[in-house]
Amino acid sequence: MKKPIILVTGSEGQLGNALKRHADRFSDFDFLFIDKNDVDLTDETDFIDFANEYQVKFLINCAAYTAVDLAEKEREIAQIVNADVPFMLARYCKQRNIRLIHISTDYIFFEITLFKT
Repeated sequence: MKKPIILVTGSEGQLGNALKRHADRFSDFDFLFIDKNDVDLTDETDFIDFANEYQVKFLINCAAYTAVDLAEKEREIAQIVNADVPFMLARYCKQRNIRLIHISTDYIFFEITLFKT
């Protein structure tokens, strides 16, 4: 029997790396760790093309723009990564009945519309 796949975005960040270190403790699942070098989450088509190749059951979003000191200067990219991307991921997951876990830190601020499940 095939194990459920958990897709983890932002795998090279602090949180993504922490999840990698503990993934082997959850042997009932297969983890697929991706980073911005694997898939451009700011390109919805790129993400959808990639994600549709897998039968993902869970998505853990750890991707974030975390350069607090640069966020004021790079507002557009911070908004895209911290608000638009999670919104797109939520929409994708809702359409495919995938459980989404979005994890943020106190360094990330944005507003997002949540979907009822």
